[in-house]
Amino acid sequence: MRGNRSIAPGATMRIDAGTDMNDGEKDEGMFAFNPNASVSSARVGECPIAVTVADNVLLRPQQLADFGLGLTFVEDDGNLYPGVRARVPADFSRPFHAWLTRTLHGTGVLEENSYIYDDASFFSIVNKSGADLLPLQRIPHYDSPDPRVFAAVIYLFDRANSGTSFYRHRTTGYEKISDDIAGNYKIALNRNMKQFGPPAREYTNGSNALFERTHSVDSAFNRIVIYSGNALHAADIDGSLFSGNDNSQWRLTISSLIRTHTDGGVTLND
Repeated sequence: MRGNRSIAPGATMRIDAGTDMNDGEKDEGMFAFNPNASVSSARVGECPIAVTVADNVLLRPQQLADFGLGLTFVEDDGNLYPGVRARVPADFSRPFHAWLTRTLHGTGVLEENSYIYDDASFFSIVNKSGADLLPLQRIPHYDSPDPRVFAAVIYLFDRANSGTSFYRHRTTGYEKISDDIAGNYKIALNRNMKQFGPPAREYTNGSNALFERTHSVDSAFNRIVIYSGNALHAADIDGSLFSGNDNSQWRLTISSLIRTHTDGGVTLND
């Protein structure tokens, strides 16, 4: 029964999301989502955290990637994203919400009386070298302490080893940050900085003195990864992303923050 499935920590389950489309999932041109995408879900870490992955998520991914690369990208001063972004058109939201709601019902991450109702989505390209990163850009981060918020990344580039990893803070054991522990986490990080010094001028790519990597989702063209917005995570970035003018090698993604609503209940089964 959808909405009541449970997955043991460390286990992975394959999801039959079904082929029926509702009115929000009819073919939407380059924004059309695939009702037959291959979906899997895993519980990772000790919390655990639900991580959902779907392959072949878009029906016309190359068309959407080409469209995105034609937009004007700018650096967002109000965001710590290490690159440039361009807002995804509003027409993307309706099919996105419909597909996500149905898929997360299938994984049991969303209860049957919950649904996606809002998103902030951007085409995003990493372009900052490790030497230019701010200290907070050199460690795993979380997007929101609100448990009703999800994050999603659609990979629109064709290269491996540039996906998304999840982390545990060694000192506190935290894997996701909620409002009630955010202050303690900040204090612990400040103590870490005094003990170990500032993080190296490079992207986080695996375990180090401060963080242990608990799970990694590799990048693949037309793959989406969906996870709780309060999970500690980091993009897997290597220096070759910044060389040359071949935009087919750029780490083009659609990065989204997604808000859920529940009719009279708790939103997440995380």
